[in-house]
Amino acid sequence: MGQKVLKIIHTADFHLGVSFRRIIGRNVNETRREDFRKNIKKIFDIAIKRDVDLILISGDIFHRSDPSNRDFVFIANQIGRATEKGIYVVAIAGNHDKPKTIDSHNPLQALVEAHAPHFYYFPSTPQKPLIININKENIRAQVGIIPIPFIDPRIVYQIGDENYSTFIGNLISKLLDKLPSTIDYKILMAHLTVRGSQIRRIWSIQINEPDVARSDLKEHEFDYIALGHIHTPQEISKRIIYPGSIERIDFSEADESKSIVYVELSDSGIRIERIPLECRPMISIDTIKIEDQFNPMGVLIDNLDRINIPPGSLLRLQIETSESVWRNLEKYIDALEKYLFEGRGVLGYFIKRRMLKEAPSEKDISSQIVSLREAVLEYIKAMKIDARVKERALELAKRIMNEVNIP
Repeated sequence: MGQKVLKIIHTADFHLGVSFRRIIGRNVNETRREDFRKNIKKIFDIAIKRDVDLILISGDIFHRSDPSNRDFVFIANQIGRATEKGIYVVAIAGNHDKPKTIDSHNPLQALVEAHAPHFYYFPSTPQKPLIININKENIRAQVGIIPIPFIDPRIVYQIGDENYSTFIGNLISKLLDKLPSTIDYKILMAHLTVRGSQIRRIWSIQINEPDVARSDLKEHEFDYIALGHIHTPQEISKRIIYPGSIERIDFSEADESKSIVYVELSDSGIRIERIPLECRPMISIDTIKIEDQFNPMGVLIDNLDRINIPPGSLLRLQIETSESVWRNLEKYIDALEKYLFEGRGVLGYFIKRRMLKEAPSEKDISSQIVSLREAVLEYIKAMKIDARVKERALELAKRIMNEVNIP
C-alpha cells in the first residue's frame, strides 16, 4: 500500500492566561489574550488543513493550573475541531499546568474523564505507554508514545539518591520495555530542560532545576522526541526539538521568531518543517540617559523619535537618571502616554529605571565637613594619652581646621 508517512504537528508552551499587568496600556491583558488565542487557533487550522495524524502539545497549555472558564472552553473547542477530523491530540502537563495541591485537577482532565474521542492528557507519568492505532486511507500505523510530564526535582530527591537525569532516563527505559514489537513509530514527549539547550531567560522555577542529559533521553530508541519547557525554538539534534512558545511572553524573547514544528516520519527517515507564527512586536530600547533637570520629557521623546517602533508594539524603556530628574519626569507621564499611545500607536509600555547618584549640594558638602570636624575631635578625645598632650592635640586640630575654614 506504499510508504507509511506519519504527519505530526508538534507545539508547546501556549501559556494561555499569562498576565501582563506590569505593562501599562489600554486593555493590554485582553488584547494579549486574543494574540495568544489567534495563534492557538492558527495551529489547529494548520493541523486540519494539512490533515495531520497527530497533534503533540508538550506542556504548559495554560499559564495557571486553574485557568479561567473561557480559556478552558476555548482550548476545548480547538481540541474538538481537530478530533472531529480524526486527528489525535496528545498533551502532557508542564510545570504551569500542574495543580499546587494534591486534591486539585487541571480542567483538561475533565475531557479525558468525559471520554472525549482522540484526546489524551497526561498530568503525570503513566504506568504504560500510550499506543495509538492510526487507520486512514493513506496510512495504517501503530504509534507508541511515551509521555513524561514535568516532574518536580524535589519529588525525585525525596524518593532516593538517584540524580534527576538518571531518574528520567530510567523512567523512559521502563516505559520503552512495555512497548510491543509491532510498533511502527516511537515518540517521546517530555517537559524538561535538556543539557546544552539555549535559555534566554532563567525563570525562578529554573534557577535550581537540574537538566537532563541527551543520553538519558534514549535518543537512539525514538523516531522523534517532542520537547516543551524552553521558550526559545531550537533543534537539539535532528530528532530532538523544542518548538518554543507560541507568542513572545517576555522581553528576553523580543527578537525571537515563533513557530510550530511540522514533522513527517516515514521508512526513509524524518522531515522537519518550521511553520512561522505571527507575533506582536516587542521592542526593548537601549538605555536612555537623562540628566536634564528642566526638560527631561523632551529629552526622552527626542530619543524615541529616532527609533523605529511598529504600531501595536509592546515597549520596554530603560531609563538612567537621578532621583530628582525622575520625580520631574513623573510629572509629565500623561504627555509620554499620549505620545506613545496616540502618536506612535504603542499597545503598552514598561519602564525599567536605573538611578544615578545625585551630585552633592552645597548643604550636603557643608554637612559632610561638619561631620569631619566632629569626627576628628571625637577621635582625639578617645585617645588614651596624657591629658595635657590630649588638650594640646585638640587645640592644634581646631587651629588647623580654622585655618582651612572648616567650621
